[in-house]
Amino acid sequence: MPMQAFFEPYYIEGENDWQCIYWKDSQAFTITGMFELNPHFNDPIHTFTLLTHNADNEVFAHKGSQP
Repeated sequence: MPMQAFFEPYYIEGENDWQCIYWKDSQAFTITGMFELNPHFNDPIHTFTLLTHNADNEVFAHKGSQP
């Protein structure tokens, strides 16, 4: 899945603070995920799950923000 950023929960002293995760140089990137058409509702919906990495890597930057 191509993207420029995504949000992850970041827990500080038990409190959830949403973090925006992106490349430091603001370039687009791809991330692995799982995609499915979920037929278990009145109107079937598409679902997508990101497989992510911790935001504490020096390659990524993060800042607190509400999604």
